[in-house]
Amino acid sequence: MQRFLIIYFILLSGFFISAQSRKSFSVGPGKKIVEEIPITEIYKYAEFRMGEVALRNGTAANVKLNYNSVFGEMQYIDPKNGDTLSLASEKNIRFIAVEKDTFYFDEGWLELIGGTPTVRIAKKKLLEITNREKLGAMGVAGFGAIETYNKFTGSQHMKDLVAMERLTFTEHISYYFGDRFNHFSNANKKGLYKIYGDAHERIDKWISENKIDLSNEDDLKKLSEYLQTL
Repeated sequence: MQRFLIIYFILLSGFFISAQSRKSFSVGPGKKIVEEIPITEIYKYAEFRMGEVALRNGTAANVKLNYNSVFGEMQYIDPKNGDTLSLASEKNIRFIAVEKDTFYFDEGWLELIGGTPTVRIAKKKLLEITNREKLGAMGVAGFGAIETYNKFTGSQHMKDLVAMERLTFTEHISYYFGDRFNHFSNANKKGLYKIYGDAHERIDKWISENKIDLSNEDDLKKLSEYLQTL
């Protein structure tokens, strides 16, 4: 029995360490999301920055941009009236450049973190709703159905967004490999070997020897440096 309890607490502590690695934020009913979640967690930048939106037809526009991880959308400041809007027709956008950062769209906005002319390594950050507590009788919160990985969409102004339930937002970061045509897939060996088919044995050996975790950003950057030597 004692041995069982030791194993149980080891597993439990491992669970909490894993859970603590992901940031979570609670927003109560009637509270504004921007008042409960730090703006630096909602947005990529503390304030909107000038960037270039390069379209597939060869044209480009320069506007103030920022990535919103609650909406999962790239937003811009309308130069005519100063409104904050979300970019539409994303599939017509070739890339977005904001200072030294580059973003591509492939079923969501991906930020380039490394790579070579052959393979790109990117990440996507979302603040997703991982739990909702509906208000019951007398305004007391009661557990409703848990909806995992939901996010807000639409053009509603962020500053006016108010929670109608008790919401838990959890940071979710995923990584991707992309080819030179900007087609991205989950960062795993299968996706990598599609691009580096001829060198997959060398890559596999290097990943194993260096204990590379393809879900770790620092390890992916090390992998990026290695791929440049091939």
